[in-house]
Amino acid sequence: MRLTHVALAATALALALPASADAQRANTTSGNRGQPNTTVPPFNVPTANRVKSMGNVAAELIDNRRRLGLDETALAALRELADEIDKRNEPALATFDSARTVARANNNTNQSGTLEGRATTAIMNETARGIAGLREADAERALALIPEDKHAAAKTILQNQQRDFDRAFAPRTRAGGRP
Repeated sequence: MRLTHVALAATALALALPASADAQRANTTSGNRGQPNTTVPPFNVPTANRVKSMGNVAAELIDNRRRLGLDETALAALRELADEIDKRNEPALATFDSARTVARANNNTNQSGTLEGRATTAIMNETARGIAGLREADAERALALIPEDKHAAAKTILQNQQRDFDRAFAPRTRAGGRP
């Protein structure tokens, strides 16, 4: 009888100790056993270069020139339009990059929920929306520069670019993912 109690106690202890150790490990980083986990949530805001590439429809069509089968005349006209769009968006991208730098610093110090952090996020979102708002007119201008028979393929490419742009700035869930 006594041996049965000892065996039961030993079995319970053998099952409880690994679970307890796993629970403690979940709250620590791998290098700091016993210290609380102080990892920073990932910073998932696109860079200014990524916003620049997502905001320039002419550059996207140039990147897909082989798929579209564009000739040199169309490419030259698209390059001029791409340069014009880049120059127009340059001040907005500089603002976005500055705000992103501040937001990243706030994120690293766990201050992204403060008033300053929210204001910085608002600046980034408004800047990105401003660039996105100009894309429709830019797309019409870019489509006017390419042959009519290439419009369907070009529209698909630009719709995919717009979808990527929208996803990059979609609101996040509490878990950090996209809805």
